[in-house]
Formats: sequence, structure tokens, C-alpha cells
Amino acid sequence: MSLVLDENLRLGHPGIDRQHQEVLEQINKLSDKLTEGADDVEVRDVLDFLHTYADKHFFEEERLMKSCNYYGLYKQQKEHAQFKREIEGLQLMLRKKRPSIDLAHQVETSLFRYFVEHINGMDREFADYIKRNDL
Repeated sequence: MSLVLDENLRLGHPGIDRQHQEVLEQINKLSDKLTEGADDVEVRDVLDFLHTYADKHFFEEERLMKSCNYYGLYKQQKEHAQFKREIEGLQLMLRKKRPSIDLAHQVETSLFRYFVEHINGMDREFADYIKRNDL
């Protein structure tokens, strides 16, 4: 399963959209590696990169929210922490067992779902806030 950052997922903020595209590409890459039966090292490398990139993205997104005095910052921080826990849970699963179709399914049901729901919910709300307030 692969997802694309189409117009329905774009928020209209070039920096955030570009970072969302990169996160989505890494989730797709992780899912592909797991489905292909890639070795532990390849899967771990993608998962580690995704974790690091998500940290960077969340830091930048939260910094932008602070600079705009966004009322939903705390809620966003909690959601971001949840996404990082999802990735860390996958990292832990990978330490316990080899990459598998089960792990690929976990990626699809947790990371894909979370990511799309987060963009269409909380991130869209923030993008609308920016537009409404001409920020």
C-alpha cells in the first residue's frame, strides 16, 4: 500500500507540505521494504531515518505554532508524541522479530492511518488558523 500527498492532504503551506511529503515517502518506503522481505538492517535504517525526520518535522511545526500563538499547540504536541511512540513501537517489534508481512500490516494500519488523520484533522485546523489570521 502506498499513499500520495495529493491535493486532499496538502495544507497550502509549502514548508509543511514538503515535510509531510518526505514523511509519507519514508512511510511508503518502510512499507515497501517490509513487503519485499528486506533484511533487518534495511528496515531498521528506514525506520531510524523516519524517527529522526519526524522529530525534525515536529520541532519545526511546533516552532511555527508557537510563533503564531496557536491555541492548539499542546494538543498537537501530544499527537506528535503519539506518532513517535508508534515508530518506537515498530522499532521495538523489529528488535524482537524479523521484518514480516505482519510488521508491514502494522505500518499500514498505524502509521498510514495516523498520518492521514493527523494531517486532515489537527494540521488542517492549524493551516486554517494561519489563513484566517493572515499569518
